[in-house]
Amino acid sequence: MRVGLVLLLPMFLLTLLSTSCRGSAGGGAETQADIPKGHGVLMVLVQDESGRPLEGAEISIANKNGRAHTTKSRQDGRTKGVEPVADNPFSVRVTMPGYQPGEQIAIELLEGKTMSVTISLRAVP
Repeated sequence: MRVGLVLLLPMFLLTLLSTSCRGSAGGGAETQADIPKGHGVLMVLVQDESGRPLEGAEISIANKNGRAHTTKSRQDGRTKGVEPVADNPFSVRVTMPGYQPGEQIAIELLEGKTMSVTISLRAVP
């Protein structure tokens, strides 16, 4: 019995380690090798005040020059953008019918890294 436990423990730890290193960025993990040179990943989570993910929120990601692109949050409330770090800083503005807009500014991305931003929207009274 003890021999079986000793053999299983390293496998358990390896599985635990590989699971904890995985990300949830768009259905797959982003590794430094997956991110183009000179770029960083901006992961945005949109939720309501209670922490419930909001699907279909309009997310606008703008760079320091004001150039922006817009996307929608998925069912899990997330979206991601792969952005050139030379365009730092970035701002994120989120709108959704029935909610007050949310915004986060001065987001600095690092080359080869993922920056996560959570924006909580307040329901319109």
